[in-house]
Parts: sequence; structure tokens; C-alpha cells
Amino acid sequence: MAPDGRDAALRVAAGLGGEPGAVVRYALGGDEPIGPTAAWWVAAARVRAPGKDDELVEKRHPRLGPDAGRAARIVFRVRDPRPYREGIGLDIEPSPSDDASVDLPTVLMLRDPSSFPWTGRSEPAMLRWMATIQPGYREAWAAVGSVPIARNLDWWSAEWANRAFLEPFVDPVTTIGPHARTLIGIALGAKEAGERGLATDVVGLALADGRMTASDLAEGLTAAAAADCDRPIRWAVSLADVATDSTGHATAVAEATARCLAALADRPPAKLVPLLRLLDELLAGSGTPPTADGRPSLERLAGASGQAGRLARSILSRG
Repeated sequence: MAPDGRDAALRVAAGLGGEPGAVVRYALGGDEPIGPTAAWWVAAARVRAPGKDDELVEKRHPRLGPDAGRAARIVFRVRDPRPYREGIGLDIEPSPSDDASVDLPTVLMLRDPSSFPWTGRSEPAMLRWMATIQPGYREAWAAVGSVPIARNLDWWSAEWANRAFLEPFVDPVTTIGPHARTLIGIALGAKEAGERGLATDVVGLALADGRMTASDLAEGLTAAAAADCDRPIRWAVSLADVATDSTGHATAVAEATARCLAALADRPPAKLVPLLRLLDELLAGSGTPPTADGRPSLERLAGASGQAGRLARSILSRG
């Protein structure tokens, strides 16, 4: 159900009978006694207040798993990312259960996200079918998608169907929350061209329609760096493509690039040369100084030798 127009829809639903009618009205924000059919009321709770606990549903239908009565708390984490980046995964609270009911799709999607690759769940048709689960709230979907894309970051051909995780964010009505920003930041550095290209398109569209700001883009890049998923060469190519869309896009890319440098402080300066070159070119084109948030990192890099130091000093000289 769409988040807008609910008051009018609730009035129209007043005449619906039985438990199904009560479920619809509850999903729309009405006050109803919670009935016996758990799957219906879990669906209503997820529609009524996405990302939030529903104490009434949890009391009537307790301990069904994450994104049932209780909203899922998801943390993208990395433990020993090599070999094969198997330490990348999700910490989920409440803990998923192996015996989740088949009629609780929001719960099932979080049961074992690490099983998506190399199974029938990784087929494009299956992923796109799963994308129909809770289309009005994409945080769990984005978190789940971050795992296979991060694990596949440096392969150009394997698991190409993972781009399906990015497809919903092309839609201008799809909100880009924290997990979605992490997903996009990771995918901007993917070796697989379809993932990286789609992430680039999403950033360009989202900056244009207001779903993403320079700060949001920097947050996604920073989260990717925290997961050891930063790929400055690929980032520079992707962000340069975004910057060509408009003057506003170029300004946002320059600000985000400068802001994310702090998250890369322990990387060798030479590794940052592609990003520094992009930032220098963007600021030269706009005639503006670097954002204040990026100056401490640039000042540190200015003392480095080689291209990184020269580029950092060039950027700082702009004001």
C-alpha cells in the first residue's frame, strides 16, 4: 500500500467485513483488535509502519522473526574479509529462525542472506520476484543485496544477476535509506559492468530528483570503505560519469569525494590518486574550493610524495 492517501482509503475501507477488512484498516493506520491469522497481521504491521516495531502484533503473534511484529535491526558487517570475502554478512536482530513460515516473506527474506549466491535464489527471475516483497520499504532488500555484491566485487562475470538488487532504486518513488546508500557505495566499485553502471545511473537519477544528496553519497562511499569495499579507480570512473550529468551533479560528486577521503586515511596515498585527480578536475571546472569537511584529509595528503601529494596541494590551492 502506498504511504499517501491513507486517510481517504481508511474511510473507504470502513465497510469491509471480517478479519480481512480489519487487516486492511489496520494497515492503513486504523485501530483494530489483532486477529488470529499471523501472516495477514504481520503484513499489515510492515505496511502500517515500515522499519518500526508493532507491539500489538508482536504481543498477539510473538517471536516470528525479524520484520514480523518486530522490525529487523540489520548491521552490515565484515569479519576477516578474505579469502573469498566470506566474512561479509549481516547481523540481524531478532535472530532469523530456520523454521520461518512460508507465508511470512518479510521474515523469509532475512532467514539466510548468505545463501543467495550459487543457489536457485540467485537467478534473475527469482531475485526480481523477491523484489516484490515490501516494495514501499527497501532497507532490508538493500542490506540483503549488499552481501552478494560485496562478495563478488572483484569478479567481472560471476553472479551478474546481482544487479537486480539495484533495479528498484531507479524508480523515483523508492527511498534511498542507509542500507541502500551502502549498497550503492559498494556497487559503484564493482568490477561487473552491469552492477557498476546501474549504480552509476541510480546516483545520477537520485541526485537529480532529490532522493540523494552529496552527504548521502559520501555516506555510501564511507560505508563501503569501512567494509574494505573501496575501489578508488572504479569509483573515479563511476563518479566521473555521474558528474557529466549537470553542474549540480558535478558539485555533489566533488563534495562527496572530498568527504569520503577521511574513511580512506589508512590507504596508501598512491591508491587515492584517481579520486584526487577527479576532485582536482571537478574543482578546476567549477572554480570552487574543496568542501571544509575534506580539508583535513587533503592537508594530510599534501605532505605525501608523488602524484597524491601534488594533487592534494593543487586542490588546496583553490581556496
